[in-house]
Amino acid sequence: MRWMVYLVLVAAACGGTSVIEGGGGGGQGGAGAAPSCADLEQAHAAALLEARRCDPSVDEPTCTELVFQDLPCPCQEVFVDVFRTDALSTLAELRQQYQAAGCGPEACPTIACIAPITGSCEPSGTDISMGLCQSQ
Repeated sequence: MRWMVYLVLVAAACGGTSVIEGGGGGGQGGAGAAPSCADLEQAHAAALLEARRCDPSVDEPTCTELVFQDLPCPCQEVFVDVFRTDALSTLAELRQQYQAAGCGPEACPTIACIAPITGSCEPSGTDISMGLCQSQ
C-alpha cells in the first residue's frame, strides 16, 4: 500500500498523472506438504523391492550393488540388481530427502551389522524371467 502512495506522490510532483488499476494477481498455490518420514520409508521399501527384481535367466551376475535395507537404521545392506538404475536413483533420492527432512537415523538393534558377502538372482513365482536378488 505504501508504494502506491509513493507512486502517486512522485507522479504528482513531476507533473504527471498516475493511474492505479485493479489489484495485483493472486499468487500460485503451494507445492503441498513435504512427505513425512513414514511416507519416505514406505517409498523406500517399494523402491527397494523394485531394485531387487532381477532376471534369473541372465548368465552374468546382476545382483552386485549394495544398498541400505531401510532408512531408519542404516546398518543392514542388501544386494540389488545393478541394472535397475531408475530404482537405484530413486533409493538415493529418498535417502537424501529423508536426511534433509531430519528423519533418522534411529538407534539400530544391538545386534551387529553383518554385511552380506554375495548376491544372487533367485526365481520368484512361476515366471522364470522374474526373480529377486537374495543376499548371502
